[in-house]
Amino acid sequence: MSGKMKLGYVGVGLMGLPMAKRLLALGYCVRAFDIAPGQLAAAREAGAAAASSAADTVQGADLVLLNLPTPEAVEAAVFGERGLASALRPPQLLIDFSTIKVVQCKAFAQRLRVATGAGWIDAPVSGGPPASGSGTLTVMAGGEAAEIERARPLLADVAGRFTHMGP
Repeated sequence: MSGKMKLGYVGVGLMGLPMAKRLLALGYCVRAFDIAPGQLAAAREAGAAAASSAADTVQGADLVLLNLPTPEAVEAAVFGERGLASALRPPQLLIDFSTIKVVQCKAFAQRLRVATGAGWIDAPVSGGPPASGSGTLTVMAGGEAAEIERARPLLADVAGRFTHMGP
């Protein structure tokens, strides 16, 4: 990766913080947000710019990454007050590393595309925090082929194994 890609990152907790640190070490510019002030401070200490809201992470971003624990947290971060949907615009893409049900993710992706035109890649991960920090996660991604190709360099930097599962 050339290191020139700019990333928004929402959810720098157990899985997100090690991944954000790895991406920073690889030369990505990361603008992070987390509802837990301690997690946001840890991301800032690692070199990320701190955002004031999920929507604020979108400013100047090529890709926006999401790593949250529940579908309710995903919905709030994307569609809630000062959420990603208020700021995302094509050609920006959202990559959701959260592990939620496919039906929920597809509904969120459709809702985002209708509201903003922005794409959504469902990319649940396996491997735990150590793999998140070392770039050896297993990523099983769903999304449009052209959008997956745009995100492939980043996905290659976080995953030891990557499979495009389909739209």
